[in-house]
Amino acid sequence: MTDRLNFNPSNIPPPDFSSNTYATIRRALIADKESPGITSEAEAQQHLRDQWEEENGALRAQYVAQLEEDQALAEARNEEAAEEQRLKDAERKAKEDELAKKAEEKRTPLYSFKQGVGVGHIRQQIHPYAKKLMAARKFVPLWYFLPEATAEAKERNKEAIDTNRFL
Repeated sequence: MTDRLNFNPSNIPPPDFSSNTYATIRRALIADKESPGITSEAEAQQHLRDQWEEENGALRAQYVAQLEEDQALAEARNEEAAEEQRLKDAERKAKEDELAKKAEEKRTPLYSFKQGVGVGHIRQQIHPYAKKLMAARKFVPLWYFLPEATAEAKERNKEAIDTNRFL
């Protein structure tokens, strides 16, 4: 595998092959019998420019491939993180549903009311104070509809019956 590039080769300007820095290389290309077609300074400069463009083009292609690979890797990581988050959310939701089920099982049931039925049709176990408030169409706290209030109403009703028997 090739080394990673830490720079963008597109940002590198081409060197000036007509400068004195490259004079020795240009003369060597002109004098070399193995490089046909290079007989002048201009052809040597063009040959050096073409070689540089070819090498820089390969570096640019490597850099683009590297960027695409990085992007694909980042997308894969994002997908993994999203999938992990979905799993955590599903697990949390399942736990919440389970807790809600347990809470629903423990919840004290309220008596159901039939819409449109008057106060006279309410079960006898309802606390007498609640009946009185409902008949007056006033606010009734929910406690009076719980089983504890029903038990108290039954006790009061039993006491009232016992008291009336002995009178």
